[in-house]
Amino acid sequence: MFFFVNKFDYSVKVQSQNPRKVYCIDNGFLVSLGFRISEDIRRLLENMVAIELKRRGEKIFYCSENGECDFLV
Repeated sequence: MFFFVNKFDYSVKVQSQNPRKVYCIDNGFLVSLGFRISEDIRRLLENMVAIELKRRGEKIFYCSENGECDFLV
């Protein structure tokens, strides 16, 4: 039901120690479970982009050094 995205680092060990972001495999689950999607469209859109990147078979990461970049492909 969920998949995880690691924080980008050149070291696999450091990647595994950093916190991961969690995405749901279907936005419909988020809506039906009662999350307040109408108040936060940005999270729904971010989840939708993550689903599409995952569907295309891309290896995705996120970065949060100076600000946050949601996806690194």
